[in-house]
Amino acid sequence: MINKKALSDVVTTVLIILLAIAAIAIVWSFVQPTLKGAGEKLSADCIQLEVIPTLCTIDSVTDTATVTYQWKAGSGLTGVRAVVSDGTKTAVGDGDAPLSVLGTESTDVEIDELGAGEKTASVVAVTSSGTCSSEGIAEVSCTVTP
Repeated sequence: MINKKALSDVVTTVLIILLAIAAIAIVWSFVQPTLKGAGEKLSADCIQLEVIPTLCTIDSVTDTATVTYQWKAGSGLTGVRAVVSDGTKTAVGDGDAPLSVLGTESTDVEIDELGAGEKTASVVAVTSSGTCSSEGIAEVSCTVTP
């Protein structure tokens, strides 16, 4: 005679294993896009690059900020995005990469859309794979020239 209780235990174990596999597949379907997107945004070039703003001057007649920056370390820099902010709004200008590490360059940013008051400038590295993250970058205060 066949032991039906033993057969029932096997079926229960198989069902639990199938439920566990299904749960893993559902969780993976939510986690995978997040992990995939994070890898695309982070470039090896960006990890090594260091570009810092060194000076920001504002010409009050032309409403233009001149942002000077220095390439401190890393390789693969193809350009720079200068960002001038009044705390609420930002203005962006694209600049050329300095010719070499420790070289400096500057770019002009039109700031006529920004409000009055103190302004700060920062720079973001641009590589052949795109614009690097702007988190944790250095800022300088802008001074107005007559």
